Amino acid sequence: MKHVDSIFKLAHALLRMVVVMAAASFLIYGAYVIFDTLGVEQHAFVSSDLLKYKPKATSTVETVSYDLEDLQEINNDVVGWLEIKDTNIDYPVLQGKDELEYATKDPFGNNSITGSIYLSSANNRDFDDFYNVIYGHNMDVGAMFGDITKYLDEDYFNSHRTGVLYTDDKSFNFNIYAVLKTDAYQEEIYTSNVQEKEAAIARVDYINANLIHGERKGLDDLTKILVFSTCESAETNGRVVVVADAIPSGRIKAGAELTGSGQLGEREKGLLSHKVAYWSLLNLLCMIGAFLTLCPLTFVVKKIKMFGYSKKVKKEIDEDYELLAPYITDEDGSDKMWQKFQKEVRRFRRKINIGIVIEILMSIATIVVFVLYEDMTKKVVLSDQYTPFMLAAFGLSLVTDIICFTYRGLELPEIIDTIIGIGV
Repeated sequence: MKHVDSIFKLAHALLRMVVVMAAASFLIYGAYVIFDTLGVEQHAFVSSDLLKYKPKATSTVETVSYDLEDLQEINNDVVGWLEIKDTNIDYPVLQGKDELEYATKDPFGNNSITGSIYLSSANNRDFDDFYNVIYGHNMDVGAMFGDITKYLDEDYFNSHRTGVLYTDDKSFNFNIYAVLKTDAYQEEIYTSNVQEKEAAIARVDYINANLIHGERKGLDDLTKILVFSTCESAETNGRVVVVADAIPSGRIKAGAELTGSGQLGEREKGLLSHKVAYWSLLNLLCMIGAFLTLCPLTFVVKKIKMFGYSKKVKKEIDEDYELLAPYITDEDGSDKMWQKFQKEVRRFRRKINIGIVIEILMSIATIVVFVLYEDMTKKVVLSDQYTPFMLAAFGLSLVTDIICFTYRGLELPEIIDTIIGIGV
């Protein structure tokens, strides 16, 4: 019977180990899938590493120069920079040897699931053609051309109609005037090389006949057509197409906008410069973590008491030497222990004062950054350009709390507990 019991116990232990290992494996795999998905989605957004190459205007009284040389030195396939106002679309435009090359490459030429925004290989890289097709993947988080599908909503269409396309030597201000659904094989949309007037008229007529909402325009009403195309997630071959009329606005560098007076105004950039069109999960967790470090839920009372207890002890040590002397006088009658008490209390009080100031500042900083520069009405991503600052602020707050406070377990340093235990 004992052998049978031992076998059952062993079998039970093995089964429990298998279940625990299986559960752990599922947890690890699930965490990996979530992290990998968030990583892909985050990579699809324009990064600070890429945004820094967005050209800026340099001008004199006589001329305004424009180029994409910095980014083209890295990848000569860069042909422009596309920005649609108040959307996530703010990317360089590439052109490959065919329609598939930059569907799987990032702007630096590396393999990427998210690909790039790219111009049809049949178009002129200088955007000299009348009809130009630009492609981008439809990312669920709104990155790349994910915002293009939002134009199917008429309110969104009406409120997001302007943008700028910068090329090597000029810029185009464009106005989005139509949106339509089609499929990947629709020649009236995806034949980019439109040379003859009759073909251009047929293209414009097709857009007018199939638009979901927008304006019907004739050939004479248009200067240059830009077509932004992305997949419609509900259909394998379905496409959503947004059509814009582009007007040259002169030689002007990307990153600058003409003000009402006709002068150039530089776009602000860098950390804490503008609210991004998505919000970061890590930034939210850092903000919450910094606040909970300052006010640690069930430990708040203990943490606050540290200030009161230390103040009380300091006062008693300063004022009631005779009362405490019998308990803290050394055997040789010296006051070394007394001096030690005074020194440790002063050091303890100094630590908690410095600690609380740092924690308050870090908590305020993370809240301000998140509230001012994150938009929780947008899609969530894992991290963004503000994440390093948020992680650093939370890390400093946590390290400060560990060094300066002792409310976890022991409420106060032993030296102060000793004096309080005397009954003073």
